Amino acid sequence: MKKIKNYPVLLTLVLLVFQGVVGHIAVNISYQVLTHIPGMTEWEAVNYLNMFITEILPFIAMVLVFKRLIISLDENRESLISNEKSKLLFWQMGKLKYLLFLPIFIQISWDISTLFTEEICISLFSLSGITILFFCLIGTLSIGLLEETLWRKIIFQSMWQKWGIIQGIIVSSILFGAIHYVNMYTQKADFYETTIQVVSAVGMGLLLAALYYVTRSFLLVVMIHGLCNFSNFFCNELVGWSFSDYWWNDLYRAIFVIFYYITAIFLMVKIQKSAGC
Repeated sequence: MKKIKNYPVLLTLVLLVFQGVVGHIAVNISYQVLTHIPGMTEWEAVNYLNMFITEILPFIAMVLVFKRLIISLDENRESLISNEKSKLLFWQMGKLKYLLFLPIFIQISWDISTLFTEEICISLFSLSGITILFFCLIGTLSIGLLEETLWRKIIFQSMWQKWGIIQGIIVSSILFGAIHYVNMYTQKADFYETTIQVVSAVGMGLLLAALYYVTRSFLLVVMIHGLCNFSNFFCNELVGWSFSDYWWNDLYRAIFVIFYYITAIFLMVKIQKSAGC
């Protein structure tokens, strides 16, 4: 299994097929479990419990099946950057390093802004609000855990170690974004909206891969990914998934997407200079 890391494209295909098959099995398991519990389908947080089950089961399966590969990739990473330059790069950036999180802050603040422009349907301090908050949080964090394990922990690291850091960041991020076109089939989304999501996901992937490289903190990228999903799902849940099409929505979305790319490119230039590429 460890030898497949030398063929990043093949590894990516194997992982995507594996995730698809196991994900389908997880969906069926979740459906069978939740539909056979009386009253569960009417429960306000059932969608997020379903989300948790259908994300955490593939994660567990992936870690069990590809455990030796993941360990091998981590060991190779440490040997490649044994001089600690990449980690020092982040911590020696001073206050500037906090600006790397600006696009994430902008995206989350955009989600929160809906609470001030729309009518809130569920009180955050009610039992329903607290229940949805908890299960939405674990559900969305499980998305971050699975996707970061797949795209940053395995695919990005294999591409970086085979082709170089900048190539690894770019190619893995483009693939991470492009896979969202599947939403046109699974969620019946239109091409325009899906393309916007793809462009946004590529930018986010670039930043997350670069942050993972310079910090070597897997927990950090999982939390960022999960919290960005959480702010979107939870804020929309509070307003009943009904929001007005204000003129500034597209502008705000364009701003944080542009900031993702600017921040990621800035960080990649820093990485390239530090690594002497």
